Amino acid sequence: RIISKNKFILFFSLYTAYLFLNLLINYSWENELTFFSEGMIGVWLILIISYDLLKDKSDFLILIKYLSFSILIVCLLGDLEVLTGLRISNLIFKFHLTNLDEKDFFQFAGGTDFYYRGGFPRIESTYTHSIFLGIALTFMLPILLFNKVEEYKTLFKLTILVSIITAFFTFSRTAWLGILVPFIVNTKKNIFLSVFIISFILFIGLPFLNKDFSESGYAKSSLSLQNRTILLDLVFSEVSFKTLIMGVGLTEVNSEEKFNFIEALPNDNSFAQYLFTRGILGTIMFLFSFLFLINQLRKNMKNLLEENKKLVKSILMIIYIQLAIYFISNSIFQEPRIWFVLFALIGLVLNILDFENQRLNIMPE
Repeated sequence: RIISKNKFILFFSLYTAYLFLNLLINYSWENELTFFSEGMIGVWLILIISYDLLKDKSDFLILIKYLSFSILIVCLLGDLEVLTGLRISNLIFKFHLTNLDEKDFFQFAGGTDFYYRGGFPRIESTYTHSIFLGIALTFMLPILLFNKVEEYKTLFKLTILVSIITAFFTFSRTAWLGILVPFIVNTKKNIFLSVFIISFILFIGLPFLNKDFSESGYAKSSLSLQNRTILLDLVFSEVSFKTLIMGVGLTEVNSEEKFNFIEALPNDNSFAQYLFTRGILGTIMFLFSFLFLINQLRKNMKNLLEENKKLVKSILMIIYIQLAIYFISNSIFQEPRIWFVLFALIGLVLNILDFENQRLNIMPE
């Protein structure tokens, strides 16, 4: 009933079913099944549950309140890394909880040392990479900026400020883009803060990255995407067209044995990773599901109350930003923990749309 009721949920359900079929076709004992269960089945269930249970703006506020607390906790752990110079996995209480040797601990915790940029450690907090931490801290900024709620005004402002400061120490272009775009759009409402943040990133942050990239040979400049797009070129040039149709399989593949040209899955480019694992067919279904969603939100937004319009607009901005990042870098669509939050918000917004349309006796478009 729920699946057939909403076009986006229906199409995303078909996409999930395709991924399961893809798994059966490409399955081998080298594959890791948890990647599918966490990355797709879990996300699909969160979408269904949130659409069915979360009904109105009050549910949204409760969800955002606890998500804000979660962000602050993650920021606190990241700030501890800044202050101590140690990864969370290296701190005494974390190390004490694991009786693993160094090799096993590396696999469990994602390593014990930082990556550095410009001589500064790139903090990771509870995530396996600073890029995913940056996405987790910044992707909700449009919601916190555009939805003014007096009851949670202080909490939202604190979350915005702390998440921006912590995200800066990831030294991730993806995170900085996630900060930059919402403040560019929101300049008129928060002119001083917006101008300060935009100026800081453009005139201090990016030149800092330019210097580091040039000295390390990582890239020609902070605006260069060559190190990201080269993975896409490799997928198209080295993988046979027949294999590319459905990909090599959704799960983690021992690709060093199968494809010598790639030491690991092309994780630095979400689009390349999706083509490599899900194939052209799966990637098209993924993108079309979001085109359905964007079209549905835009067409039905005009019937909403003003407060709900702001919520839908902020969700649309999140989707636009994350899809743009998807084509050029690591994105939210590679980290299940952030997927879950995004799709809980999407399910809630779709339910609000349907409820408002029913209230006005308008058939959803």
